[in-house]
Amino acid sequence: MIRKLLSHDWKALRRSTFFTKSILATIGLGFLALYFFLMAIAVGVGAGFMIKEAYPEKDALQLFSSFFVIYLFGDLMIRFLFQKYPSIAIQKYLTLNVSKRFLSHYVSIKSIFSFFNFFPLFVIIPFFFISVIGDYSTSDSFSWLITVLSFILINNFLSYYLDRIFGKQPVISFIILGLISTLLFLHYKGYIDILGFIEPLTPLIFINWISTVIIIFIVIAVYYLLYTFLRNNAYLDSENDKQNTSSAISFSLFNQFGDIGKWMQLEAKLIWRNKRPRQFLYVTLLFMFYPFMIGVKNFDSNLVMILLGIFLTGAFIMNYGQLLLAWNSAHFNLILTQNFPLKKYLRSKYYLLAMSSFALSFLALPYGFFNIKFLLVVIAMCCYNVGITIPIYLFLSIYAAKRIDLKKGTSFNYEGYGVLHFLIILPVMLPPLLVYLIFYFLDLPDLAILLLFIVGVAGILFREKTIDKSIEKLKERKYILQTNLNTDA
Repeated sequence: MIRKLLSHDWKALRRSTFFTKSILATIGLGFLALYFFLMAIAVGVGAGFMIKEAYPEKDALQLFSSFFVIYLFGDLMIRFLFQKYPSIAIQKYLTLNVSKRFLSHYVSIKSIFSFFNFFPLFVIIPFFFISVIGDYSTSDSFSWLITVLSFILINNFLSYYLDRIFGKQPVISFIILGLISTLLFLHYKGYIDILGFIEPLTPLIFINWISTVIIIFIVIAVYYLLYTFLRNNAYLDSENDKQNTSSAISFSLFNQFGDIGKWMQLEAKLIWRNKRPRQFLYVTLLFMFYPFMIGVKNFDSNLVMILLGIFLTGAFIMNYGQLLLAWNSAHFNLILTQNFPLKKYLRSKYYLLAMSSFALSFLALPYGFFNIKFLLVVIAMCCYNVGITIPIYLFLSIYAAKRIDLKKGTSFNYEGYGVLHFLIILPVMLPPLLVYLIFYFLDLPDLAILLLFIVGVAGILFREKTIDKSIEKLKERKYILQTNLNTDA
């Protein structure tokens, strides 16, 4: 049975459209992966020497282990956001004579063979042979190695469990990831010293066979926790694929928009139910902390504040909006056959993106306590994004729509993207840059912010005109879109 399942997985990989229709992208990613692996090996080879040179008074292994603990925190968050998990494969075999226990064990073990588990080995193994095994006894060296590998497995199974339980109890995942984010942020800002706290404990944790055995038992416990959850939720109508995660959230806020609100509500549920669009939401929220991390007080340039203001208030627009129509690939035919004007369909998308910009702007308002001018920039760029950026994405998405399978994972997934998606950023970013440069040479840089605000407000006032233009193109190209969104073209 294992051989058959492995054969099925290999055929699915070999027949994937990503490999058959995106050969250049696959080759490019292959070279990129090779580059990162070589860089990881170089870090592993030189880590011990670099630590001894930078911190001659400290033990290289203890300091490396301390950095490794911080890496584990960040790794858990990255896995939750980007790692593709194989549990959806269980549903394909539930109607066959294959036990749930076997399938749950299979997908749990299969998750070990992931890029996120192999990549750190290219740092750890060279460091082990060059900087550990020569300076420590064989027993202590292998105790350290087994402990480090066990921590990687704990992260793998724990992130898998958090990803699966998100469909039933998202609060648990948010609390754990929120605590980790807070710890990393406080460490980055210097309020706490995770390295200083962990470094004295590394001999007890990493170079101690009693601790090693305890950590191995923790690996088994986390594995059993994951296995139990998968087995107990392995049903044909299972929520493991998180298709019902929106049940706990009604999105009743959109009801006040009438018929348009119903489509906004459906779009919001689509974002919340599927990992790929929800990933854009997570990344957008994480990006909100970027100015605070680098210090808003350091922004003396209007140009930097304008660019940052555009990204802060329009991050979700620029990410989710690139595939604005493609998200509806699975039911685009149904949309065309509904007794619902296409104008209301596009207006629902416009207002949803506008609400995201207003929400992000509200979250960015506290930065005004650090730099009052940046507060004005946030307001101006919010208007610019709502009045100019959204109509641009709305119009160009009609020309760049390609089919997307929402059930596919997010890691290295470029399905739905084309050259035009990477060029859309030009008509969005070039006008603010040109406006700034003009007023900069006129020695009136502050007027650039005012002009962008006025242009944005004008775009908001004339939004119906711009939506009408998009409607005309949508009606003109709806059959082309219907073909593109129903094929892998």
